Amino acid sequence: MPISDRRSRALLRLIAAIVLVGAGALATHLPYVLASDCLDSDAAVTVLMGRHFAHGEITVFVWGMRYMGALEAWAFVPFSWFGGHDLLLSCLAALSLTAVQAVCVARIAARAQGQVFVAALLVTTASASTAFAQTTIYGGRLAATTLALLALDTIQEKPTTRRVVISGLLAGAALYGDHLMVAWALPIALAAYRARALGRLVAAAAPWVVFERVWFVLTTGPKPGVADPWEWPRNLRLLGLDGLPMMFGADWAASRQSDFVPPAASVLWVVLSLATISLALGAVVWLTRQWRRKEIADLLLVPIATAGIFVLGAVDTQSIRYLAPAWPALAILASIAAATRPAVGFAGATIAAANMILSVSHDAMHADGAAAGRACRAEMSETATALTDAGVHGVWADYWDAYRLGLFMDERLPFAPFRGGVDRRHVWTDLVRQARPVAYLLTDARGPRALREALDRVASARRVGRYDLYVLPQSLEEP
Repeated sequence: MPISDRRSRALLRLIAAIVLVGAGALATHLPYVLASDCLDSDAAVTVLMGRHFAHGEITVFVWGMRYMGALEAWAFVPFSWFGGHDLLLSCLAALSLTAVQAVCVARIAARAQGQVFVAALLVTTASASTAFAQTTIYGGRLAATTLALLALDTIQEKPTTRRVVISGLLAGAALYGDHLMVAWALPIALAAYRARALGRLVAAAAPWVVFERVWFVLTTGPKPGVADPWEWPRNLRLLGLDGLPMMFGADWAASRQSDFVPPAASVLWVVLSLATISLALGAVVWLTRQWRRKEIADLLLVPIATAGIFVLGAVDTQSIRYLAPAWPALAILASIAAATRPAVGFAGATIAAANMILSVSHDAMHADGAAAGRACRAEMSETATALTDAGVHGVWADYWDAYRLGLFMDERLPFAPFRGGVDRRHVWTDLVRQARPVAYLLTDARGPRALREALDRVASARRVGRYDLYVLPQSLEEP
């Protein structure tokens, strides 16, 4: 075959691969971008932090916490300069981090002689739980995973002294951002150990770790913890019955929980999910037989350590987001296994991608799509108008609504969570306590019963969307 024909075919294959990867990424992430107005207070807090960081008000950790370095607030700062729709911009900031991850995954896969197309397609076309995490900034985890991948890519390419130091700085920043990055620190450390540069790596990472520990001691607020030992069997079941099925796009197979009802499954989705899981099991069998290959052994540590951390610290179905940092490692491992049979690998990755797209289209845990976004924005607009018309100077609300409404109203009113909610913004809480008059927003699902009874004794509720709005001259003693 003439060289020109081979080049033409190679170019066509490259174009086809880019189109497939782009289509998969668009199908699994665009629904969450379109529903950005439905993001909860965790995401809103990160956006608010980015706003304040841009004006010099800087904190070490996520507001109201003594862990999770504020990496994603910094990542949002350049996007805040554009102005406009902050929640939408936050999705673009998250997708920028995810794009960097995809490049690192492709580079690491190529270095490990894996099928780059498989790695790129899988890491960008993920299940609902992972795709949502890739589209949302929540404080530090997505940015920390990105830094960890950059650190691994840097030290693997060529472990010179300069690269080892850069890798250590990146790994240290990742650990400052999220303690779950311990899982990624393992392959990074092993790469440094093999290059006889572990000491330099640790020395470069140490300042970040010391910085994080010092501020942990000096700061107040919630801290990460380990579940009680008698809860570990429950978390192990949660991993096996919910976490892994949802991670591999079989959301329909997850068990019903108080905070989650699995979606109904079509025949096509079941078939694709079972095919995906079968292919994954086949890849696991092959990889475990090849565990002596250092690139395989190192990367296998990431999902194993991530699963162990999940069992130790999970709380409920929402904790499945703790598994997302392992997905890039799984994509790379799948690409290595696929390289042994390229045709099977290509078909398997395509099947898995189709399955993930169906997972996103049937997401029962997160709002997705333009219709959901419009509904959420209309509800917040109606609520903001009602609060403005009521002339209140502060608002008590459920935690999951408080800060997203404060962000939507462009911080014109201070919001604070009811007692028991995480107080992310102490200044706002003090202002709400002093507000005259003050509003209470309660929902049927999350309104504390005792608080509702106390409010009903002194005021009448007005229905605004899904909220009951109470306006009082001042706050109750026990909000």
